[in-house]
Amino acid sequence: MPGFCIPCAPIARLNAPDPIDHRYQNFISRAVIHSVLGYDMKVAIVEDVLQGKIWAYSDEQRRKSKRQKDLANIIRLIETYPHLVNLLWCLLIMLNNKRLQWLWLKPNPGISGLG
Repeated sequence: MPGFCIPCAPIARLNAPDPIDHRYQNFISRAVIHSVLGYDMKVAIVEDVLQGKIWAYSDEQRRKSKRQKDLANIIRLIETYPHLVNLLWCLLIMLNNKRLQWLWLKPNPGISGLG
C-alpha cells in the first residue's frame, strides 16, 4: 500500500498496516491527503485508526507488550479526540458480542446448562 500510512501519536514515525489483512482495505477509500514529513500522503481518518488499534489489541496472538502499547494508543486517541468515546463503546460491544457468540457456541463443561 504505497502512499498510505496511519500516524502514530504526533507524527513520530510512519506506521503502515499489514497489506495482507483485508480489514484495512476500507480504510483506503476513507483516507485523506495530509502532508507527512514533507510528503503528501493518504492518511487514515482517526476513526479508522481507532478501529485498527482495537483490532490489534484484541489479537490474542500478539505479544502482551505490543497489546499494552495498543491499549495506550487507544487511550491517547480518546484523550485527544474525546468524540471517539462513543465509537469506542460501539466497537467494543461489537467485539464482545462476537466473543460472546463464540463462547455460547463453544461447549464449556465448567458452566452448568451450557455444552
